Order: sequence, then C-alpha cells, then structure tokens
Amino acid sequence: MRHAGRQIGPRPAMQGDHMQAATLPRKRLPAAWAVLAVALALLFVLVSAVALLAWNSYQDAVERSRVRALTATQVVSTHVEWLTAASLLLMDEANHLVGDDIATVLPHAREELELHLRHMPPGVSVSIADAQGRTVLSVGNGEGASGLSEAYGLTPADLTPQRPWYVSAMVKDPGNGERVFLLAQRLERRGSLAGVAIVRIPVEVMAAVWRSLDLGPGSTVGLLRDDGWQVARHPAVDAPANLAKYVLFTDYLKTASSGVYDAVSPVDGEHRVVGYRKVPNAPLVVISSIARDVSMGRLRDQMEQLALFLLPVLLGLGALSVWVIRLLKRDERMRASLAAAVERNNLLMREIHHRTKNNLQSVASLLKLQPISEDAKSAMTARITAMSTLHEQAYRSDQYSEVNLHDYLLTLIDTIRRTSPDGITFETELDPAEVDRDLAQPLGLIVNEVVSNAVKHAFRAREGGTITVSLRMIAPDRAELAVTDDGEGFMPSGQETGMGSRLIRAFAQQLGNDYDYARGNGTRFAIRFPAKRGEGDA
Repeated sequence: MRHAGRQIGPRPAMQGDHMQAATLPRKRLPAAWAVLAVALALLFVLVSAVALLAWNSYQDAVERSRVRALTATQVVSTHVEWLTAASLLLMDEANHLVGDDIATVLPHAREELELHLRHMPPGVSVSIADAQGRTVLSVGNGEGASGLSEAYGLTPADLTPQRPWYVSAMVKDPGNGERVFLLAQRLERRGSLAGVAIVRIPVEVMAAVWRSLDLGPGSTVGLLRDDGWQVARHPAVDAPANLAKYVLFTDYLKTASSGVYDAVSPVDGEHRVVGYRKVPNAPLVVISSIARDVSMGRLRDQMEQLALFLLPVLLGLGALSVWVIRLLKRDERMRASLAAAVERNNLLMREIHHRTKNNLQSVASLLKLQPISEDAKSAMTARITAMSTLHEQAYRSDQYSEVNLHDYLLTLIDTIRRTSPDGITFETELDPAEVDRDLAQPLGLIVNEVVSNAVKHAFRAREGGTITVSLRMIAPDRAELAVTDDGEGFMPSGQETGMGSRLIRAFAQQLGNDYDYARGNGTRFAIRFPAKRGEGDA
C-alpha cells in the first residue's frame, strides 16, 4: 500500500480487530444442549436398531410359525389319507366276507376282520348293516353299536351309485356316547342296494397325531368335510360346527388347495396361525394351527433378554448424559467467569495504556515550558510522541502482546509529517507485519530518529524532497524496515557522538544490531528484526 504527501494518516482504529483472540467465543450452542442432542441422537440410533431387530425377529417368528403350521398340515394330511384308504380297504374286505344275502356271514369273517383291525388305530371298529340300517355284523371297539340311522345324519338309502361312500360329521355314538365319525360304503347285490359297510373311527385318533407334532399349548389339528362340517378335532369339542362361512372356505380354499393364514378361530376365539390342505381323493380338508401367543413366545423371550440388556444401557446413557451436562454447565460457568475476567483485564489494560499516553503527553507539554533550546524540545517531544503513539495503538486495538506495525508506523509517520516543512513528501510501502511489544518501542524510536534526521539534514541544499518508509517480510519470522530519502546523502562512520546516533545504536542493539546505511541518490537506512506476517492487507 502506498501513501504520499499529506494524504498519509493512520488507518481508522479497529477496536475489535483482536478482541476475539483475547476472549472466548460469545455466541455458540450451549455445550449442555449439544451433549443432550448427541445423547438423543444415540438414543434414536439405538431405538431404531432395536426396532429393526425386533421387526426382523417378528417377521422371522411369523415365517417360522407359518412354515411349521404348513409342515404339520402335510403330516396330518398324510395320516388322514392313509386312514381313509385303509378304511375303504377294510370295508371292501367286509363286503367280501358276507354272502349274496347280507344277513349271511361267511365262516371266519369275524376273525378276518379282527386281523385287519389290528393294523388300524386303537378304537376303530367295522360293521355291516342291511338295507334298513340294522347291524348284521360288528367287530371291534364298537361291537354291539347301533347300525346306520338318522342319528348319524345318514341312512343306507342316502348312499347312491353316484355317491357310493360317505364321511359323516362328528357325532356321539347312540350306543356308547363316544365321539366318532363314520365312513360308510354302499354294498350292492345284483345292482341293487343290499346294505352298508361302516367304519367307526373315534375322534381321539387325532390326539395321537397332535401329540406327535408337538405344536405347543393352544395348538389344534382338525378334519373338516368339504361342505364345512367338522369331522374330528383335537382338542375335542362337544358338538360339530359348520364352518362353511369361515374364511377358510369363503376365501382360501377357493384360491389354493393348501396354504397358511392368520385368523381367529370361530370355535374357541383363539388367534392362531392355520395351515390347511385338501386330502387327495377324499372330500376332506385337514387343518393344523399354532396359537399366536405360542408362535411369538420365542420372540417374547428374545425381546425380554434384549430389554434386560438395553435397560442398563439406557440408564447408563442417561446417567452419563446428566453427568456430562453437569460438567459442561460447570465449564460454561467457568468460561463465563474467565471471559468476564478477560474483559475486565482488557478494560484495565486499556485504562493503563490510555493513562500512560496521557501522562506522556503531559510530560511533553511540560518540556515545552522548560528553558531549553527549541531543537532539544522538538527532539524530546518527538521521542515521547513515538512512545505515546505505541500506547494509543495498544488501547485502540485491544492488542497488548504484539503490535500491528502497519498501523503503528502510519500513525507515527503522520505525526512526524505534521511537524515537518511543507515541501517534504512522505511515502510508505508497508507489508502487514506484527512484532513483539518489547521490540515495538525501540523500533518506533529508531524510525523517529532516522526520519527526523532526514527531515533536518537531507534537504539542506534545496527545498523539499521525498522520504520513503518501507516494511517488508524477508522471511517467515523476519522483517526489514527501511527509511530512504532523495537528499544529499550521508554515510555515517559509526563514531558519531550526537544524541540521535547514540540512540539509534542503542535501540538497534535491542533489535539484534542488524542494520546498515547505504548511499545512492540519497541515504538509505535499513534494519532487520524478528517479526511475523500480520493479517489483512497493507
């Protein structure tokens, strides 16, 4: 930056330029709120992870229960398919053990049927009834039971060539009160109805299947007719229900012969995962169901274990957050106290430097009253002004450990200019630089002495000239200050005894004694000293 003539002057004081270096940040998010925000963020992440884990576990539990119900249905279907086929074979065998006259039983018929019943589940019986439904032969657990009648929802006449065999809904046997279901097959002689072969199967056969599946408490297995009537169920019910309007028949069986769904049972109101399957070659549908509470039991156990783990973590996170917030609040109070102390110190430093400047000005005023030569008064006043300018720079900038040389030198040179003859022009070329306060005062006094000497002696042969003050960084930690005039030229011998020369040598010693004079189109004085690059543009 270049200043010439009387336009030179100090840069407007920037009172807050360096305040931030001395005080703590004033506006920022309170640390306690920041910690709370971080704690909430961690809590959100933790809860989200747990929710995702819970959702995945839930989906996994649902899928496992669906697969298990469907697999169980396959097992039940296979068992019912075998039971149906075996019953049909048993009824065919019974048909061959009676003569053309249904009432005539062949010798050893009972023994043959008992032999076949050994391969059937316990409690199964077989019987033959005539066309009127009267029992002709009965073998097995139902021996002596009544024949086929309306009590079973069927009479022999209901069996036709188009429907030669039939499965009843669950009924109580009129003879012994046992819950059973029947498979009945039409027996013909010479193309006409001659009788009926009947296999009575206790519904308890489903209990053995249910136990083998081990589906857990609240689970069921069942057998339904394709018209919706219950044939068998475990756990057993007192009376069969017609489920034709249940979702199994209204929705699922219409779209697939097997599958799985969630529903509330119309029989006992229990929410279950239900697998279903049509029995091949029979008007039957098997179901197996798992209680929803049981299917979710493993998930509940996992969630309980997770909760036992998370609870201390959450409590620990909360306690840690409270502790950190308390520490940070205490830190905030300490920071506020330190900031107030720094501000008080700044006020004191400003007041000290201001009073020192005023005192130096008072000393300068008193000097003018002393009976000494005008040259001595001017020299001493200039030196005092150089020192007071340094104090003014300090309290205006709130910078007390280092000095902004750019601003200081501009102010100092402008002060010298105001007391110089009008024909002398001042120019400055100043890089931004900062110097330790202990070095600033001797440097300012050197500038004052050298510039004052140039003003007095450089232009004696003519009126006016130019004095240039330059400051440049010659290394990251070193600067060079030069004062150049275009006057007569002067090369000191080093043995000068004047006050100004002695002061220059003494102050140069404080700055490292690295200085020199050069003569060309005038005189150039240069001194090098420790400094650092300042902020901003020169």
